[in-house]
This record gives sequence, structure tokens and C-alpha cells, in this order.
Amino acid sequence: MKSAAVIKAFLLAPIAAPFAFFVFFGASSWVFAEDWAWPWADLNDFVGAFLGIMMVGLPISYAVTAICGVPIFWALSRLNRLNGHLVLLSASTIGASLFALTWNRGEGYTILLGGVSGFAAGLAFWLLVRQAPNSSLNPDAQKRRAG
Repeated sequence: MKSAAVIKAFLLAPIAAPFAFFVFFGASSWVFAEDWAWPWADLNDFVGAFLGIMMVGLPISYAVTAICGVPIFWALSRLNRLNGHLVLLSASTIGASLFALTWNRGEGYTILLGGVSGFAAGLAFWLLVRQAPNSSLNPDAQKRRAG
């Protein structure tokens, strides 16, 4: 596996978590509102909410990636168990656990929101790592080596 692809994935994938939080939170606020009112009254509210969520969420996402994601990636790599299922499961579990422990006493919606955010970061990470041309995780590269 190319280390440049892994570093790129660790730098870009955490952006997906606060972005997914923003999309999921906005959509669910709209769906569960009594009058189906959009949660942001105008474009300024929308942009302000997006920037606020990104400003708070990005540092948290990068910290969680460094504290939890890197060691899990390293352990899965060392055990030869690195695959998409475990990456997505790990990222979702980390996100759900973080939200359950820190935000709003761990209610069901909060845990779901954390799981979706973690899943988005894990999916972005997996797609970036797997996309590397010479990656051992890329099925096309495996076929070229075998054939």
C-alpha cells in the first residue's frame, strides 16, 4: 500500500464527517419539523450554519482521526485485516461513541448522527485509500499483478 495515498486519505477523509453532520442534521430537522419548515430561513443562515459546523467539527474530526483512526488503521494493517467492512464499522462505531459520550446524554438520534458522521469519514477514507493506483487494496492493481 502506498503511504502517500494513506496520508492523503487521513488528511481529506475527516472533512466528510462534519459535512455529513450538516447534511443529515439539516435534512432530519426539515423532515421532523411540524410544519416541514426548512431549518435555515435564508441563505445567510444556511452559510452561517455550514461554516459554524465546519469550524467546530473539523478540529474535532481531525483529533478523533489522529487519536482513534490512525491506531485502528495501523492495527488492522498489521493484522492483515484491513478491508472496507471493518473500516466502515470502526469509523461508525467511533462516531456513534463520541456523540453518545459527549453530546446530549447519548439519545438515539444523537448516536445515529454520530454514526452517520463516522460512516461518511470512513467511506471517504476507504475510497481514497482504495483508489491509489498501486494500492494492494485496489482490485485492478491486484489483477495486473496476478495476470
